[in-house]
Amino acid sequence: MKNNFQHLKVKQSQCVVLSIIKKDTQRKKKLKLPYGESEKEHTEFNRRKSFITDSYYSAIDTLKSHLARRKDVYVQLRNSFGFLWNMNEVEKFDLKEKANNLLNMYPSDLDLTFPEECLYLQTFLQENETYYEETKVLGGKKKMGSKASRLLSHLKSLKIESLFPNVEVALRIYLSMAVTNCSGERSFSALGRVKNFLRSTLRQDKMKALALLFIESEFMNNISFDKIVESFAALKSRKKLFKMNNI
Repeated sequence: MKNNFQHLKVKQSQCVVLSIIKKDTQRKKKLKLPYGESEKEHTEFNRRKSFITDSYYSAIDTLKSHLARRKDVYVQLRNSFGFLWNMNEVEKFDLKEKANNLLNMYPSDLDLTFPEECLYLQTFLQENETYYEETKVLGGKKKMGSKASRLLSHLKSLKIESLFPNVEVALRIYLSMAVTNCSGERSFSALGRVKNFLRSTLRQDKMKALALLFIESEFMNNISFDKIVESFAALKSRKKLFKMNNI
C-alpha cells in the first residue's frame, strides 16, 4: 500500500477539489548548525515528500497494525465459535472438547449440558439432509454449509430451539458481539452528535444512555411515553393539597 500513493492521490483529487498538499511557496528555514557540522549532512524534503513520510506512511502503518490485531480477534472467535455451524466437519471427540472450552469461557451463560446438546445437534443436522444442501447461487458459484445466523434461523423455523437452549444462547452471544455486527462499530459515530458543545460536561452513564437512545431512535419513535411522563409528573409535582385542621 505504501507504493500506491500516486494512485490514491489521483482518487482523492477526483473526490475533493482542494489538494491536501500545498505547493512549496514558503521560504526555506535556515538552520543554525553547531560548530563542526556542514549543511550537506542535513536532508530537506519538499511538501510532498514530507507528507508521504510523516502522514501517509504513518497512517498506513497504523492501519496495518489495527488490521493485524482485528484479524487475531477474528481468528480467536472463529476457533471458539466456529464449530457450531461446521458440525459436519468436526469429529465427535473434537466437538465435545471445543464445546467444553466454550463452556469454560461463558460459565454463567451456558449449562453443563452444553457439550451433550452439541453432540445431539450434530446427529440431528446430519439426519436433516436439507440443511447442508446448496443454499444460494452467487455468481455461478454454489455456496455450501451454513453460518451462525442461518443455523439460528433454522432452529427457530423448525421450532426446536427449546431442545437446544444452550446452543441458542451461544449463537446469540456470537451474533450480538460488536465484531460480528458492523452496526455496532458504526454506532460510535453517534457520540459525535450526542456530545456536542451544549453537553460538554456529560458523565459516562448519561452519555451512554443518550447514545443508546440515539442509536435506537427508530425503535424509540414507535413507543408512547405519555403514561411515563404522566406518572413522572405526578411523582415530581410540587402541588400538594392543603389541609386545615378544624379549630
